[in-house]
Amino acid sequence: MPSLNHIHTYIRKSGNERKPYESIFKCADPYCTHIADAKSIKDKASICSKCKTAEIVMNVTQLKLARPRCEECSNKPENKQKQQLKKTLEALDIFKEEEPKEEQIAKSE
Repeated sequence: MPSLNHIHTYIRKSGNERKPYESIFKCADPYCTHIADAKSIKDKASICSKCKTAEIVMNVTQLKLARPRCEECSNKPENKQKQQLKKTLEALDIFKEEEPKEEQIAKSE
């Protein structure tokens, strides 16, 4: 069965972080059968395994992780501070994206 034509969400199937180039990765999509070794997916695009929205590039650091994540989802201290600040600003309705009103959409058409 061929794999789906989409950007894969890689998770490590076998191997370990000490030898990242000997690992085998598979796509996390249940309908996709894609499996690849780490050497072939280095510098290729993938989707973050946590938020499922951000696109990441599989570098050596990402290949060491069992479930590669984007910068915003990583557990680094500076990213945790950014996430807390973002939640605070959203709670205060600052920098919140406004949806276009129907009147503005009608005028633009």
